[in-house]
Amino acid sequence: MDERYQNRRKNYKKGISSEDFRRQREDDAVQVRKAAKEATLNAKRLQLQQGGSQPSSGVATSSNGHQPLSGGGTGIADTNHVPLQPDTLHQSQMQMQGLQEMQIGTTTASSSSTGGNTNMAGALAAAQYELELPQLIQTIAHGTVVDKLPAVKKIRQLLSMEQSPPIQKVIDCGLVPQLVQFLHEPSRNAVDPSVTDSDTLEALAKIRFEAAWSLTNIASGTETQTQTVIDHGGIPAFVRLLSSKDSDVREQAMWGLGNISGDSPSTRDLVLNAGALAPIMEQVKHSQSAELLRNATWTLSNLCRGKPAPAFEAVQPCLAVLQTLIYHQDLEVVIDACWALSYFSDGDRAAERIDAIINAGVCRRACELLSHADYLVVIPALRLVGNICVGNDYQTDLILECDALPKLLGLLSHARKHIRKETCWTISNITAGNSNQIQKAVDSGVLPALVTLYKERPDFDVKKEIVWVFRNALASGLPSQLKYMLERGCLEMLVDMLDISQGGSLTASGAAIQQADKRILMAAIEGIHYVLERGVALTNNDPSPFCVRLQETEGVERLRILRDEFAPESVSVAANHILQMYFPEVDDACVADEQPESQNNFAHQGPHETTVHQKGITSSGGRVVPNTAGAFGSMHQQEAFGSSVKTGAFSFGTSN
Repeated sequence: MDERYQNRRKNYKKGISSEDFRRQREDDAVQVRKAAKEATLNAKRLQLQQGGSQPSSGVATSSNGHQPLSGGGTGIADTNHVPLQPDTLHQSQMQMQGLQEMQIGTTTASSSSTGGNTNMAGALAAAQYELELPQLIQTIAHGTVVDKLPAVKKIRQLLSMEQSPPIQKVIDCGLVPQLVQFLHEPSRNAVDPSVTDSDTLEALAKIRFEAAWSLTNIASGTETQTQTVIDHGGIPAFVRLLSSKDSDVREQAMWGLGNISGDSPSTRDLVLNAGALAPIMEQVKHSQSAELLRNATWTLSNLCRGKPAPAFEAVQPCLAVLQTLIYHQDLEVVIDACWALSYFSDGDRAAERIDAIINAGVCRRACELLSHADYLVVIPALRLVGNICVGNDYQTDLILECDALPKLLGLLSHARKHIRKETCWTISNITAGNSNQIQKAVDSGVLPALVTLYKERPDFDVKKEIVWVFRNALASGLPSQLKYMLERGCLEMLVDMLDISQGGSLTASGAAIQQADKRILMAAIEGIHYVLERGVALTNNDPSPFCVRLQETEGVERLRILRDEFAPESVSVAANHILQMYFPEVDDACVADEQPESQNNFAHQGPHETTVHQKGITSSGGRVVPNTAGAFGSMHQQEAFGSSVKTGAFSFGTSN
């Protein structure tokens, strides 16, 4: 399943985020989905090449993406073709003759190397197909229906080549309008009033299928190539084909619409506005074909995906089928249903989206899937759970009632770093809540497990998310909870994160801190501030035990380095605030040794408001899922993780 699914997604069109990648949400996941899609396509391509027959599912492929696409037009008239230049046909015939001679001359030599023979054969076949292109254009434009079928099929084979399919050459030849016209459902008299025999009508139906496959391959290319299909009526034609009696054609139409919707948020909205969602949902409800159901679910996930997210009202109806698909026996269907739900939960009007997810009754199922043996299921389920925890306290409580924390505890030891990282992000959304939710995290045992993970694993990206867990818990926790965290070494962990030499945070010149590292430095400093500020409740209003502990762990020295040497202004001000408030004598002594008396003691003085930092950073300022090497269907859903989150920042520069 793993290899097939990953290959099936390999050529999944990259698509959508205009803020690609505010946290690269789709990056990791999308790479997985792309790889999986390609596997299915490769298998079907191999079947086609070996058997010479059309695969029953009608799935197409190219090295650039999915392969069924486009529509629009009114019949199969001989129009909109590009005339051949005077000598083009003769020239191509001469080139083909030379090619055939080259094939004969290289047979013996290539047979000595099996691998090279395969590559040579593929290259020669591709070259021969391209040389045939002018003749194919002439046949498609002027041939009989019977002649058109093998010509269109050859075009599809040309566009299905694994290496560098000539998408742009086919576009430049003017074939797209003609191929789109073939998508029109033919009637007995649509092409020629004299057409009455069943063989011709059957040929027309096969032409429609081959044209849809070809257009899908074209739309799997660049944004401009996809737009060419759209400009010639591909979207409405595909929507019409969703009502075809031929299940292969319906599947191709869905695949095409999925590829188009995965190209960008704007093309996704064009598909939604064309009314594609309702007929796709009907296919889900009534289909007996496993492959068709997989493609329908995948297309639904594309329609829910992207930044900016689709309008809430436009995609809300799909929850009616997704709530069933998430329980399906087919693993690919479950995976894509989880992705669709995770995309739906992440967008504007977040509270409404999460409420809709909750009302669909999928929370418990999502938490159950966190324990699934296949990581391809775990990733989108985890994304969905994390997005729900971004919501308000009531919404987070519902997830906690579904026994999410024990499942998350188990994922902290998962073999895949990406899953460990997103698990920490999800827990940080929980600890950003109220004290009752923090207590549930305490009772579950995840906090000491996180400290152990921080100490024993070298993964800096995971460590950063762990710091966010404790920063958030320290901000809202009760004194007893703060004591619990301090006893398990959270202060030492925060101080360790102040070491700006780890994680590649310094540039080659050693003088600048990257923006992402700036945020985690701020989180660590804020956590230390909360320890010093709220720890007095544990020591009869005497902060000195924690001050001593901070000095012993080199925390004071690291704060001075951040203030004086490398840090950007916001980090410098935050570090300076702690030094002034809790270590004035130590800091004054250091400054006196280093600066003339006429100079100011601190680089920045006076009130200074810091940016709100919470679990991840969105374009709107909220914090979201961690960056991943992986997103999002024509999806690529490294896609961005959660959306806005709970607050809890404070201001530096003023005394309490």
